[in-house]
Amino acid sequence: MTTLRRLAALALCVAVVTPAATSAKPHDDRLRTLDQRIEELLQEGIARSETFRGLVQRLTGGDVVVYLRHEALPAGVHGRLSFLTATAGTRYVLVALTPDLDALRAIVVLGHELRHAVEVLEQPQIVDERTFVQAYEQATYRRRQFADGRMGFDTVAAVHAGLDVWKDLSLSPIEAAVTGTR
Repeated sequence: MTTLRRLAALALCVAVVTPAATSAKPHDDRLRTLDQRIEELLQEGIARSETFRGLVQRLTGGDVVVYLRHEALPAGVHGRLSFLTATAGTRYVLVALTPDLDALRAIVVLGHELRHAVEVLEQPQIVDERTFVQAYEQATYRRRQFADGRMGFDTVAAVHAGLDVWKDLSLSPIEAAVTGTR
């Protein structure tokens, strides 16, 4: 993605996200979406998964702003985190989710991608696409190139986060009461 396209995407996101669109939510303005379904997935993930809630709390107050939207992705890809830009001490990333997932799977994928956002937060040297790719080339256990020429990376931590969110969401009401998770 060229710098101009990244800046245009960021400008569009900033132009449309207003204080009214981000108020009264169980997370701060570090997680931004205009998509009602994604907002509902965020709220459900926070309410039902200790892992998911921890990821959101970790991002709160950090220097990474996460934009979230639905997007058609390459076959077999359910979510993707892309680095947009950095400016004035704030880094911006985009989480894209494929729109055809049921709620449970969408929350799991969202948790997985939020873990990647936390990885960006934990690495202050990531300030552009080049340093983003460098960091993931070193930390990844799996990578592949997509038809659109973009590289895809995955980390053990993100895979485990997705699995932990799945486990949190899959607990029966009795198991949830015993373990203290909702």
